[in-house]
Amino acid sequence: ADLFTYDVGGNTTAGIDNLDVSYASFVQNTLGVTVPATGSVTGGARVISLTSVTPIAAGSSASVTATSGADVFSFAPAAARALVANTQITVNQFNTAQDKFQFDLITALGATTLAALNGVEGISLQVDPFAGSTLISFGSNANGGLVALTLAGVTTPASVMVDVI
Repeated sequence: ADLFTYDVGGNTTAGIDNLDVSYASFVQNTLGVTVPATGSVTGGARVISLTSVTPIAAGSSASVTATSGADVFSFAPAAARALVANTQITVNQFNTAQDKFQFDLITALGATTLAALNGVEGISLQVDPFAGSTLISFGSNANGGLVALTLAGVTTPASVMVDVI
């Protein structure tokens, strides 16, 4: 099982193609169990959340808006940096108590916070207390344009959960 990748919440027949996650990420972030160094884990049944993953399209400038439920927004910075089209997207109504991001990075860190990613693989954070937002910069695209996400209404990167796969 640890040699496979998992498409959590995906449904190809419905056109939903979420980012694939590793076995360790699936077990830890989806099932809520830590993968032991040796042996096995025993316990009761695990309930898998019905939270869907919303992909953030590279090469887009459209904003996305969180729902009133728990949302997961996935983003692949490398794909956006490879494009000529700009990727500058605002995420509205992000709730730090229930929503999270899923970033596809080379450094698979698992569950972490946005603040902990500042400086990892060229990611830089800029909090704007006047606008009440946080800019997440992933560097430049193939045309020299900025690849960035703006979290409207969020000024505390340490409270934003991110699964790095």
